[in-house]
Amino acid sequence: MFIEPKTVVWIAGASGRLGRAIEHKLDHSRYTIIPTDIEVDITDLTTVVQHADTYRPEVIINCAAMARKEDAEANPDLAYKVNALGARNLAIAA
Repeated sequence: MFIEPKTVVWIAGASGRLGRAIEHKLDHSRYTIIPTDIEVDITDLTTVVQHADTYRPEVIINCAAMARKEDAEANPDLAYKVNALGARNLAIAA
């Protein structure tokens, strides 16, 4: 009997509402899920690429964001880093 290997899925921002919902919906018998949040700084390209090189995900789901308007307005530089550069870094790693 041949057992196919599980697809590795990295969920960035996995502790947020969307990340938790997606992880809950994925079939854990078919996927190896690598959930991360602030422990992997997605604003740092080197960190993101190293994490991807270590775990070799076949799918990267970006749920990381500074989503609250008030937080983004109070910290526009951080909002840009997380929402724009973080997404770019994950795309590069993919």
